[in-house]
Amino acid sequence: MLSNGVIEFSEAQTAELTSIVAAVQQADAALAAAEAARIPALARAGELARELAAGKPSRVREHDMALRSIAATIGVPARVSDRSMQRQIGDAERLAERYPGTLEARAQGEITRQHVYAIQDAAADLPDEVIPAFEAEALERCRRDTVGRVKAELEILAQRMHPRSFVERHASARERRDITTRALPDGMSSLLLVAPTPVIAGIDDRMNQMATVVIDVRNAAKAAVGSPAGDDDRIPADILATDIRTRAQIRADIAADILLTGSPFADPTVTGDGPGTLGAIRAKIQVVVPALSLLKPDGDENGHAEPADLVGYSPIDAETARA
Repeated sequence: MLSNGVIEFSEAQTAELTSIVAAVQQADAALAAAEAARIPALARAGELARELAAGKPSRVREHDMALRSIAATIGVPARVSDRSMQRQIGDAERLAERYPGTLEARAQGEITRQHVYAIQDAAADLPDEVIPAFEAEALERCRRDTVGRVKAELEILAQRMHPRSFVERHASARERRDITTRALPDGMSSLLLVAPTPVIAGIDDRMNQMATVVIDVRNAAKAAVGSPAGDDDRIPADILATDIRTRAQIRADIAADILLTGSPFADPTVTGDGPGTLGAIRAKIQVVVPALSLLKPDGDENGHAEPADLVGYSPIDAETARA
């Protein structure tokens, strides 16, 4: 029952809840131990494939064949395809070789599976010699907080510990910006834009703002069906009211309009030949800049500046953040 906003349990309900908590904790501990035991076994499968191919003339081909055979053998009872099992074997090898402390912490139930993924993702670009120091610090943070709260911390920690400054790496990565297309089934295709994170975040924000305006106009039109359309160039309410597109579909349509024509002609608020309400929307992003980046714009004694955090996305270099 509810009493002054506080849920009151009877003695029997309290005892049952205590039993539930104990059962969940016991199951979580067993799951953690099982996952930790599975990783070395899969890693050993990868080693076995290399041993089978060692000394063979066509070593790469022999290794691929051996790995596929081993993966298929393991995958059959697990009801997993050989391709999927090969990926799992590769992931297990990387985890066992690069993150032994993380594997042990997972075995002891000190961190969750999501913590393991967060550590691996954050350290993906770190060289091998930096991994032990990063892993030790990352585990300390993961042991005391949820993955949602430490994920951004781990990403910034990894950027700080990288031997190359974030500015240098971002400059190199920025040279790889690109747009690619990929054919999809049923006459569809995808468009992938690779650009600096603030640009992508701004595009995402602007698409959301534009889609919100379209949805608001549509909802107003549904409430005004049957009223005079007026003398301006607005789309009649009865036509707008028939729009049943989802937010995702509206975002895609607006992006296509802008890329094809330079302006969102699907703007239902347009009243002439101007940009309309959608065309007037500007993107907004939120950046958290460490105090050291402001106090030391030139970085530390090695010229490394603290990375900033683009809220909701990932770290960005200090120079971009200041801009």
